[in-house]
Amino acid sequence: MVPTFDTGRLVHRGYVGTPPRTLAYFCAHELTHIVIAEHVGLTRFFVPRWVWEGLPDYVGIENRQSFERLRDALADRPVDIQMMIRYGSYPRYRLLVTFFIEKKGWSVDQLLQSRLTEDEAIEIMHADAKR
Repeated sequence: MVPTFDTGRLVHRGYVGTPPRTLAYFCAHELTHIVIAEHVGLTRFFVPRWVWEGLPDYVGIENRQSFERLRDALADRPVDIQMMIRYGSYPRYRLLVTFFIEKKGWSVDQLLQSRLTEDEAIEIMHADAKR
């Protein structure tokens, strides 16, 4: 990975990060992983992937979208961006994290202690929308 400080971008294997994934985003994202790992210790291996990647994505995004705006933007479209297919769908993970923090009032500790699968978390989010 090569940081380009003059443009605020990160270049990794030919991929050039684009907004909202700036160099500052990647720094915050990776530092959040470190803080989470130090906080939960070995139980980090039990933190669901949607929390493990979604929380750092939530922290790293500079101009965070509301749950409703993010939900409306993503809808139920399949992920079609090659980078997201290869490395995971962080916007969807961020949507779930945003839902549990903003709509359910969960704390970071509650997220990190959750053992909900991604499908279970999505089911809860969809059920809540029907109310």
